[in-house]
Amino acid sequence: MSVSRIAWLALPALFMTGAPVLADPLPDANEMRESVVRIIVETDGGGASGTGFIINNHRIIVTNNHVVQGATSIAIGFMAGGKPVTVPARVVDTNPDKDIAIIEAASDIFGEPVVLANYQTSPPMTVTAVGYPGAADEVPGSNVASVLLEPSYSVGTVARVLPNVANVGGDTLIQHTAVINHGNSGGPLFDACGRVIGINALTIEPSEASSYAQGIFYSIDVRELLPMFEENLIDARIATKPCTPGLEARNDVPPATTKEAEAVAFDRFAACVNARPCDAEICKSRYQRRVSSELAGGREADVSLRMTAAAPLCTQQNETEAFAQFQSCAEENACDFDAQCGPKLEQSLRPDVMNKRRPLFDRIRAKAADECKQASAPGIWRAGQTQENIWTARIFNDSGAALIVTCVVGGDNSGDGALEVDDAAGKRARWAGTRAVQMTIDDYSEPLRLDLEVAGNSLVAGLLHKETEADRGWFKDLLGKLTVGGVLALEEPKVGLDETFSLDGSKDALAPCLNAKFASRQADSGEASKQ
Repeated sequence: MSVSRIAWLALPALFMTGAPVLADPLPDANEMRESVVRIIVETDGGGASGTGFIINNHRIIVTNNHVVQGATSIAIGFMAGGKPVTVPARVVDTNPDKDIAIIEAASDIFGEPVVLANYQTSPPMTVTAVGYPGAADEVPGSNVASVLLEPSYSVGTVARVLPNVANVGGDTLIQHTAVINHGNSGGPLFDACGRVIGINALTIEPSEASSYAQGIFYSIDVRELLPMFEENLIDARIATKPCTPGLEARNDVPPATTKEAEAVAFDRFAACVNARPCDAEICKSRYQRRVSSELAGGREADVSLRMTAAAPLCTQQNETEAFAQFQSCAEENACDFDAQCGPKLEQSLRPDVMNKRRPLFDRIRAKAADECKQASAPGIWRAGQTQENIWTARIFNDSGAALIVTCVVGGDNSGDGALEVDDAAGKRARWAGTRAVQMTIDDYSEPLRLDLEVAGNSLVAGLLHKETEADRGWFKDLLGKLTVGGVLALEEPKVGLDETFSLDGSKDALAPCLNAKFASRQADSGEASKQ
């Protein structure tokens, strides 16, 4: 494998804790979810996030080195009791060459320790990647914490195993087809028995020279971790017998047969119910799996008491999450409040709870109405970072059309950008296509080629420009012209596109775009990107 550039996206029996036992026919997806945490880091260059997985009950988590490298602060994010929780963490040990890091949470975290697979992986076994791809955060409304901390699953197969790959410190890499993206870095790759066989790290991305590079993903063989565990005296659950789907246990821990061991299992059951009251049945079945039937029978009254107490807590959790999603909806869809946000909340809450929240509901509705009115007011530039390294500036004119400038202000694609005119005059599908539009900024005038597309009853005009070495700085030059004039006019008589925008304040709104550095980019066919 040629890995010319790696860029960010984000043992012995000594470690055995028990022999494999018979259990569920399929891996427990909830235990997978509870084994995975989101890692949020701050660096001198800004914020980023990745994925990690829990090794033991002593707050130990594994991730990729590139997720935490250069971090000025590290936090672990997870859900407990329906509420988002973040816990500070520190680096315990790293191996930059192998791209592996071990970190430790500053306080207890809720979750299931994974079982590591200390055996040879071979194709075409089924695998599941679990993690937090950043692209999934862009779904409307997904800035709700409960969504941001809910991991994504991706299923595929092992394609091949590559031993001793020089580009990554001699690691053994597992090539597979379970899709991973930026943000999956450091997350686990599970086999069909729910054991971790790899640490998700790399993908080969299509480039101008190799557009055929699709569906190629790499995980670091989890056995690369074991020497680091031995050096740092870290215990882990490890299975040495290869996976036989339908026969192997998820946790590889024999049922408890002593009161002391049962007490530990019950404490984990109680913590599970408190942290995830809506998953109380899952917590119960997991407890019953982990202790002998005789010991479980002796705890039946205690288990029932915990289950009864969980019901109202689950209702409260669902209502809290519904209201949080409603607030997010109101912030992001102020002009569609009555169509999208209000009715959904009314359906999610019981009438008595809705009545209690009615005063706050009315205040949020009034605020949304004001924001909607302000958002479409003509002549006022609105600008801000809409996602990491992406800056967007928007202005409306008197006819309700919007001039939108989007630019990349950081990272490898810094300097790229797009110019769009949304809700422009012109309502006919036959006008769609690429057309020369005359752009006039005060005394400056030149033809501008826009791609016109029909969107509903509107005509959307867009110019997408990607920087190359041949035309470096073209988009910045265009933005510079926008900041010097007072009025921008776009006209295309045959289409009926005739829109005028006041550019007052554009210099401030577009300043981050003008300050963006135009970075050179590589187009190697073997270019790899860390996830």
